[in-house]
Amino acid sequence: MRSATSCGVVLLRERPVRSVLVLRLYRNHDLPKGHLEAGEDERGCALRELVEETAIPADAVRLDPTFRATTRYHARVPGGMVDKTLVVFLGWIERDVPIRLTEHHGFAWIPWANREIVDSRIIRPLFAAVEQRLSEAST
Repeated sequence: MRSATSCGVVLLRERPVRSVLVLRLYRNHDLPKGHLEAGEDERGCALRELVEETAIPADAVRLDPTFRATTRYHARVPGGMVDKTLVVFLGWIERDVPIRLTEHHGFAWIPWANREIVDSRIIRPLFAAVEQRLSEAST
């Protein structure tokens, strides 16, 4: 089985309430993420994918300097199965910007307190890692 690495951002905003940006691809919840390109570092890939998929400019986002979470899963793609590693960074949107989707059908800012409605075996462990970081930061 071949392997692939993708990078993305769990993007939070504070107002009007702490919320997380969740994208929709048909019936599936998703995060802004995509494949790591040759010669690209993980943070650069995550920001590039955020910009490409949402049109949120990189200068409107502040990445947590030390947060990095990963999850692995198998995905069916044309040509067979792939062992995927998803690396995500925690980002905070610094100002209001319009979102223009290029690869997804919809998006929502879901209140962080209601994040359990995101029904994704891939995203849930990443949200758990973010919650742990947020709890550490508040103590």
